[in-house]
Amino acid sequence: MTRAANVYLRLEMRIAADERGGVVHRWRYGRRLLEAKADRKQLPHGMIADLVKAADKAGLKLSEREIQRRVRCAETYGSEAKVRQALADSGTWSALAEAGFPPVESGEPDDLEAAGISTAAPDDFEQLTLIPGLASVLSVRGRKVPLGEATVADVAAYRDMYAEIHENFGKTLTQIEAALEAMREGSGGDDAANAVEAWKHATEGDDPDDDPDDGDDS
Repeated sequence: MTRAANVYLRLEMRIAADERGGVVHRWRYGRRLLEAKADRKQLPHGMIADLVKAADKAGLKLSEREIQRRVRCAETYGSEAKVRQALADSGTWSALAEAGFPPVESGEPDDLEAAGISTAAPDDFEQLTLIPGLASVLSVRGRKVPLGEATVADVAAYRDMYAEIHENFGKTLTQIEAALEAMREGSGGDDAANAVEAWKHATEGDDPDDDPDDGDDS
């Protein structure tokens, strides 16, 4: 199996192990396929069949239709923040796919809203400006609810959605900080070093226990 095929198989294993449906991993899978597609109208001939066969050989269930869904997801959402926002709106991968991967609001403000930062202009709130943290239209599990029509239950669901998003961003930040620490260790503190090479050096280096200099000199 080629190195590229191994990358897809590892992503498939993560998807299978994710209790929430591995939506972000599915999106990443699709993004890699878009890279393989390059400027062509279609993926390289036989690539999808090979991916299905490799997954089946590893005991994983994967269909050509599922792969096409992942490509569609990757084409629709250009960033991880956008796919997380779409997931928050829809709730599950199945619901997101059945809805046809509806786009989230375009532009950079989406990423800020996905991080829980309101970007609405003061005039958008009208007399509702006294309710901090709430946009003029709430995205609540696939529904668009104008703030003036929202129930307290809608606001609670909106709060839960952003709490989940914040938790996911917090986990990502923790992972980034751990990776950065490893990179600096692998590069000997040289911030100009290549990040991937520094990571490999830190995580794939020799085991200190195998260092012959650590043996008994007697």
